[in-house]
Amino acid sequence: AHLFLVNELDNTAVTLRRTDEGWKATDVASTLQAGFGGHSQASAIRVSPSGRSVLVSNRGEDSDTIALFRFHPGNDALELVSLTPSGGREPREFIFSPDGRFVIVADQDSGTLVVMEFSEDEPGLQQISSAPVPTPVCLQLA
Repeated sequence: AHLFLVNELDNTAVTLRRTDEGWKATDVASTLQAGFGGHSQASAIRVSPSGRSVLVSNRGEDSDTIALFRFHPGNDALELVSLTPSGGREPREFIFSPDGRFVIVADQDSGTLVVMEFSEDEPGLQQISSAPVPTPVCLQLA
């Protein structure tokens, strides 16, 4: 069994594996591109329904993106595949649709919900629509 943890202040995603002694960290991956020098904070982390992908939202003037990682269970590691603009400012929260085909992003500061098509293969995430919603910060499917 694996657990994924997001560290808000240093924009990292941690992979943990369950052992007989408890949870053991096996990998730490940056949620930003190498050499990023601006301000950013990670926010939400979600695992795709298949368990093959892990997504993390980055919030910041130069970093409003959704990071898409490929999970490699053989070596308990995350590989950054892409950074997709969130479609607004400050992506606070996001969720997968029940069938896993879409990701809905709540961009807090721009007041938008953005729907992205999700694929485990290329291109990963593609924005398909958006709608104004005042200051969204949490999403829950019912």
